[in-house]
Amino acid sequence: DVGEAYDFSTSFDRATHFISAFIYPIWVLYGMLVLPAFIIKDDKLLLAMAHAFAVLILSSVLLFILIPVQVPRPDFVAGSLAENLVAVMYTTDRPVCGFPSLHVSTSLLAAMIMYRQSRRLGVIFYFMFALTAVGILFVKQHVLMDVLGGVAMAGGVYYAMVVRGLSGDK
Repeated sequence: DVGEAYDFSTSFDRATHFISAFIYPIWVLYGMLVLPAFIIKDDKLLLAMAHAFAVLILSSVLLFILIPVQVPRPDFVAGSLAENLVAVMYTTDRPVCGFPSLHVSTSLLAAMIMYRQSRRLGVIFYFMFALTAVGILFVKQHVLMDVLGGVAMAGGVYYAMVVRGLSGDK
């Protein structure tokens, strides 16, 4: 039982079909999120990235506590590999940690930081962000408002912690 939680789903979310194959980019994302730590050579950017991820995650956890948002999940019997991966995600990720989407915010923050390091790698990370943002809607891990909240959160943290942090503005 998750207790009392908000439901931010819209008619768009209810009209979006469950497609388990969209779980694959989400699982790839988990591995990609550690790559910037090994790729970034600029110590100041690396430190700004560490601070940005810490602030992003702590802020999100605070919002999860203050505004518990339940994501309506479909009932299904896992048969394929994709469905089994969705089932694993459903069991390991609490259904009231919807807003903002950490999947979206972390993948977008990583993309923005990687783009600063290397445009070519940044484009790859932006592509993974887009696949993740779409994927979490199709596997019913998040709703559209969670995605928008994740984008806003990543943008705000990136500006505050990376752009301003590296420019020396406090």
